[in-house]
Amino acid sequence: MSKEDFKKFVRKNPNLIKYVNNKNITWQKIYETYELYGENESIWNNYVYENKIPNSFNEIINNIKKIDLEKLQTGIENIQNTISMIQSFGSNKKEQPNNYKYNYQHLDD
Repeated sequence: MSKEDFKKFVRKNPNLIKYVNNKNITWQKIYETYELYGENESIWNNYVYENKIPNSFNEIINNIKKIDLEKLQTGIENIQNTISMIQSFGSNKKEQPNNYKYNYQHLDD
């Protein structure tokens, strides 16, 4: 990619100028990023688009597409098992004092 390509990219995306003028990023950093990723990467979404709502929606959709459903299912099952174990500990504690009381009363007889 040439410097001329980078200049064309900046002209097509004037919001980059706003970010540099507001000192949010330097031209050097923008150029280095451009050299690494080119212009068609999602890295530019935060800098290029004026309207953030569609961009945010697209990011959400892209992140949902990346989810490994098998890992998600395994994680949910692990959480359910943990909750069941915690609930069983809670129910066992409630029963124990009654058993001790019953056994103690039985010894008094």
